[in-house]
Amino acid sequence: MEPNTALKPIIERFCDGLQEKVTEIAGCLEQLAEGGEQGFSKFENALDLVHQISGLAGTVGYALLSEKAAALERLMRSASSTGTLDAALFCEVRSDFEGLKALALSLTPEMSTLYHVDLRQFAAVAR
Repeated sequence: MEPNTALKPIIERFCDGLQEKVTEIAGCLEQLAEGGEQGFSKFENALDLVHQISGLAGTVGYALLSEKAAALERLMRSASSTGTLDAALFCEVRSDFEGLKALALSLTPEMSTLYHVDLRQFAAVAR
């Protein structure tokens, strides 16, 4: 009997979109570093993307990526709540983001803890 691996395409789609999200976050942080009128709104955009990565990564079986994104999100929210981002905090955000980026870009679908899971196991438990 062929295993039910319905999660594979979902995990693959997540991985395919991850590089785009990471690139967009990098662009937002770069624009923030350059200053300008839209600086803080770009920071908020980056924060939204980090939040998405945090939640989705955990859902599709990338616990470490989820944890790193959640930690970065907490750091970014501390700046977002005050509406200010001093140089030291910005450096910390960029440093944490670089770690997240390196991890994210190294992932493959097969590295997900759910990639090879047979969903029929869950159906049997649910009965």
